Amino acid sequence: MKIKRVTQIASASGLIALGVMAAPAQAGCGHYNGQIQICFKGKCEVQRMVRHCSSAVAGNQWISDQGYQLGYSNPIGGRYTTFEVRRHSQVLYSGDPDKSPWSFEICGESRHVGGFCSANPWAK
Repeated sequence: MKIKRVTQIASASGLIALGVMAAPAQAGCGHYNGQIQICFKGKCEVQRMVRHCSSAVAGNQWISDQGYQLGYSNPIGGRYTTFEVRRHSQVLYSGDPDKSPWSFEICGESRHVGGFCSANPWAK
């Protein structure tokens, strides 16, 4: 009786683990309190960052309170090969991150996402 119960628990645990392993990778998005410095051809402005999304397959995306969406995607060889800048659904740039006239820096409530804003001179 004891062995049968252990086998049932092990089988159930295996099915749960298999279900978790077989599940597709999904993006994790959430509200984020921070600042984002968005630069175009050297001219920069600071906005409030309100959302951050991250996915192993889809890349990372940062969204400002004024409608900017900046993100990296298309990982090849351990490097994201596409950088995209949107504002209110309009694509402003999509292409090689190294050739973009756009750049950005972030800071906020976590040292893991750009560091704390108090440590960045550009942050308001």
